[in-house]
Amino acid sequence: MTHQFRSSPPCARGEVLNIRATGTYTVGSWFDETLDPSGYPGDEARSYNLASFKNQPHACAIAMIGRDHNIEGEVVGSARAFVASHTGTLSVGLNDSDLDNNQGLVRYDIERRAPKLQRTRVLQWLAFEPTNVDGVISRARFRRTFPDVVPTRPEEFTVWLRDGQRALCVLDDHLRTRTFLVGEALTIADLALYSYVHCAHEGGFNLAPLAAIRRWCERIESRPAHLRIDTTPPLCPGA
Repeated sequence: MTHQFRSSPPCARGEVLNIRATGTYTVGSWFDETLDPSGYPGDEARSYNLASFKNQPHACAIAMIGRDHNIEGEVVGSARAFVASHTGTLSVGLNDSDLDNNQGLVRYDIERRAPKLQRTRVLQWLAFEPTNVDGVISRARFRRTFPDVVPTRPEEFTVWLRDGQRALCVLDDHLRTRTFLVGEALTIADLALYSYVHCAHEGGFNLAPLAAIRRWCERIESRPAHLRIDTTPPLCPGA
């Protein structure tokens, strides 16, 4: 098997990356080695290594993060955890400019974790949802949809509509300059709030002036895996 670089979706600056390389390789016809320790005996560098890794062992596993036309990387060896210094496409492979000369089978396991601050922001929105969305918007929607199930006084709707509209304005203001709630990618925070926010109008809430929320909902609904709650998903082949 010829070694080529394996690329994953773009990673963000500050993202925590934990990469493990396992397997064996053959460097030309001269040497068989596992990935720990990496490189030739003595870990000597070779002049035909990849440009960014001239001073590293010839056959070590590396991870590179593309930025514009430049490449910055880290030596993985058999395992390495590091924080991404910039945003870009993450690629893993062997430190060899002549990839066709190497054969073998190397597996790369990549664990990715959001930066601590980003994880904290996700938790903040998850804490916002039970009181301001589930406890208000979903309640108003349920009582309006099924008025005979639980008797509801008009003043209760007045309080829910006031508090819920205020929460929606907070959400809309946050989304005006953002694609998703936290970072540039969909997270569990988006899914948690979308569940009742996208149908808030069914509870009497006005989404018309909240353009940022409507665009956010459209982005989520445009994803290939999105299914409306009243849609029966297709059966898996062979089911």
